Amino acid sequence: MSLCVAIGAPSFAGNDDTPKRLLLEAGVEIKTNPFQRRLTEGEISVLLEGADGLVAGPEPLTAMVLGAAAERLKAIARVGHDLSNIDLAAAAACGVRVSSTPGPPADAVAELVLGALLAIARKIVPLNASMHAGRWEPADGWELRGKTVLVVGHGHVGSRVSHLLRAFGCQIVVSDPNPQLPVPEGARLLPLEAALPLADIVTLHAAGPDTLLDDPQFALMKRGVVLLNGASGDLIRRSAFIRALEGGVLAAAWFDAYWEQPYSRGVLAKYDKLLLTPHTGTRTIECRRAVELQAVRNLLRDLGLAVPEAA
Repeated sequence: MSLCVAIGAPSFAGNDDTPKRLLLEAGVEIKTNPFQRRLTEGEISVLLEGADGLVAGPEPLTAMVLGAAAERLKAIARVGHDLSNIDLAAAAACGVRVSSTPGPPADAVAELVLGALLAIARKIVPLNASMHAGRWEPADGWELRGKTVLVVGHGHVGSRVSHLLRAFGCQIVVSDPNPQLPVPEGARLLPLEAALPLADIVTLHAAGPDTLLDDPQFALMKRGVVLLNGASGDLIRRSAFIRALEGGVLAAAWFDAYWEQPYSRGVLAKYDKLLLTPHTGTRTIECRRAVELQAVRNLLRDLGLAVPEAA
């Protein structure tokens, strides 16, 4: 009997069929996501029926889902680095191996963070809108050189952001109790509460569901701070964020990750000071191919099948 692999990731092999081809060449049967969107708990449960492995996206892999699939499911390979949608304790209890792809997304996410920051600093979005409306309305922005940037979370993405911003002459402060990668020379490693008063710009790259920014943390910030969140909406208390925004603590902010996704018609959309993108940090052709190939390799390894070295 051949092994069966379910594909939960909604855009899997959409730009390049190489990851799918590697699975077929390994002799596995493939069950694809029929909706091409984030699956619900019930939908992923159905997809996992008879599956030995899962190429996972953001679908909720809860204890109930994993328990129902435990008789056959052996491995989950997450496309991307975020494992917050997977009940890891339940997976371990069911004997399911879980892997992720933290390395490949770093460049794509970091470049979007930098793009969002430059767009805010130079007012690119409103200037573009006014030009398209037939108006010539130059406006003063500000430069990155000399600004103090607090990087919260120094893993693959945070370290890449630090590297890019140093090239612009920014002063880097890192807050991470256990940095995954070395803090760059000249940067300071400080606890969050000590770092927040120093920052002109705060960029979030921490993992996990814990809230890091609430009213006490916003109270420590300078007035006019720029906040960048490409990691997780759960890192920020929504009500505290709105108070900080309306009270002038935050001059502007960018969100690419939200409290609920898809995020539509939410309160953030009414604020002109906010730059909003639809969780598109990893959505480059290069990144999608790299993370999907790595996820397939991880899955084949954990299923005990031969792993191709290159594709």
